[in-house]
Order: sequence, then C-alpha cells, then structure tokens
Amino acid sequence: MKVQTSSRPGEKKYFPIRLRLHYTWFLAFIFIMAVVATQFPEAYSFWRRLLLGVATALIFLIMIIIRQLAVNFIAYRRNVMYRRVTLYIFGGVPGIVREYTSPVLEILLGSAGLMFSLLVTGLFYLFFAALVVAGNELWGGILSWLTFVFALLTVFHIIPGYPLDGGRILRALIWRATGDYDRATRISTWLGEGLALACIAGGLLVLFLNQLWLFGITLVFSGWVLHRAAAQINRLTLMRRTLRNVTVVDTMSGEYPHVTPQMSVAQLIQDYSLVTGQYYFPVVSDDKLLGSVRLQSIKSVPKKLRNSTTVAKIMTPSRNLIVAYMNQSAADAFEQMVEMEFDEMPVMEGDRVVGTVFQDKLIHLAKIKTELRM
Repeated sequence: MKVQTSSRPGEKKYFPIRLRLHYTWFLAFIFIMAVVATQFPEAYSFWRRLLLGVATALIFLIMIIIRQLAVNFIAYRRNVMYRRVTLYIFGGVPGIVREYTSPVLEILLGSAGLMFSLLVTGLFYLFFAALVVAGNELWGGILSWLTFVFALLTVFHIIPGYPLDGGRILRALIWRATGDYDRATRISTWLGEGLALACIAGGLLVLFLNQLWLFGITLVFSGWVLHRAAAQINRLTLMRRTLRNVTVVDTMSGEYPHVTPQMSVAQLIQDYSLVTGQYYFPVVSDDKLLGSVRLQSIKSVPKKLRNSTTVAKIMTPSRNLIVAYMNQSAADAFEQMVEMEFDEMPVMEGDRVVGTVFQDKLIHLAKIKTELRM
C-alpha cells in the first residue's frame, strides 16, 4: 500500500507504508508460545505443544497485522500522511504528522479499530463453539485462548488511554474542544501511562492473591508494553511543544555543501566527505534540487568503481524526499523527519536550496530549552 504525502502545498508524493514490529513482539511470541504450550495435557509431546504455541502466536500476529491494515486502508482513503506504523502486541501506533490529520478522522480510525477487535472476538468465539460441538479439542483449545485474548484486547482498547483506540478517540474529542493538539495528546498519553501502571499493579495482585497465573501475567505484560508506547509518544509530544515557537531558519545549517549529479563518488569522498566531515549532501543542478546522497549510499559503492560511478546513480531522487521551508515550524519539520525516518531535510526558499536541517540538532536544541525551562 502507498500513501500520499506532501512536503509543500499542492505537491503530492507517495511513500510505502512500513509495518515495523516493536521489539516487545519477540517477548510476546515467547510468552504466547509458553502459555499455550502449558494449556495442553502432557499426553501431547513437548514438540507438538511447542508447535501449537508457535501456530497460535502466528495466528495472533497475523490478526493484529490485518487489524492494522484495515485501519491503514481507511487512512489511505482519506489521504492521510504516514509512512511508518509501529506494531505493538495491542495493535499499531501510526506516526501521523499533525498537519495531515483531524479530530474527525482520529475518531473514525479509533472506532474502526474497536469494531474490528469486536468482530474478530465474535468470529473466534463462533469457531471455538463449532469446534467444541465437533469434538475437536486441539483447535478448540487454540481458539479458546485466542477468543480470550481478543476479548481482553477489545476491553483494553475501550479504556480512554492513548495509544489505545479509546485514548485516540478521547484525544480527538479534547483536541476538537480545545483546539490544542499537543495538549490533547499529553492528557491522553498520561491516562495511557496511568492505565499501564494500573494493569501492572492489578496483574501482580491477581498473581499473588488469586493465583490466576495466565490472567495476571497477561495483564502485567500488556501494561508494560502499553507504558513503553505511551512514554515514547509523550517524549515526542514534549519535543513538539518545546520546538513549537522555533522556525526552521533558526536551526538550519545555511552554508552546507551541494554536489552535482555528474560528480564521481571518488571526487565526492576526496573533496567533500573527507574535507568537511559531512555525511549528507543535497544534489543540485542549476539551483534545482535533484536529490540527496548519504554516507550509506557512498559506502555501498565498491572502491574500484568509485571513479566510474556518478552521484546521479546513487542519489535518492527528489520525488522520494521531503523538504522543509525557512518559515516552517521546527516542530513540524522534526515530526516529519521522525515519521519519514530521515535524519535531515534540505531547506528550500522557493525552488532554491538554502540549507539543511538536522534531526539531532533539533533534539539538542530541545534538550537545552528544556534544561533552561524556556
């Protein structure tokens, strides 16, 4: 699937949406396999129980991916800009740039996620009931666990804490009422973090007081993953708030070397990379931005081919770039770089490249402003 993006009014670009598994999924996989393997009687061999655990974990992951793809499709139909979706055990967290979304759309996407979870829970229960009637204990056991987990997931998402669906809807309502996107995000993510801590505490109580190991461990693990996601979003929101009154022209590197598409990679290394110590270069011809070249692309060229390989062959073309403008908010530029997974962006004045803005420089500036309480 591809999604429309825009780096300036009237300009449309398309980038593939990437589903990225958060590292907690690897822990979730082990957890699901272990839980499911212990639910079957010892009459089944260890390896068979392990395979059943793997199958259950894969089914669960596939359903979470399908759930997110359904939400992605709705966003795509509304021409919403996002390239990256981080997939947690409770679902995907898209990094939608503030400029390209709205309260109404956020309510629509949150409601779609809730409805999908409810639908999947119902389908799993129907399959489970049919298998029980048929006397298929093997797949019935797997479906009973999946029904339980998706029912828990549905209840989980109803609670108004971001990045859960209920929290997404709450954020949209606060945003619509106050007109302040950052404030709405802070409030909803604080609730998300509070819910996560409550889940962890509740899970520990269930474990030690009632000895309900499956339910307790599931609550603790889900709460921990949710807290990680909400805390990450809170940090990004703090960055937005800190950089809100800063413009790109205040933070860009103005005198930044440009290279031409006809230049050889060997010349680029000798005359630019080794002299300036820079790792990113806009590619310009007649003051027109044609693309950019990064250190990774330079390194990919074998030494014996560097004299014969031109910059044009290794550059990222301008159609795959996003650009910043001098009077643009630094907060918006930072959000775009995080979303598009770029470490830097060329800065334009009209159609002319006038500098480069770097993500690490914006992070450093925000850190200083926070420490000085400015």
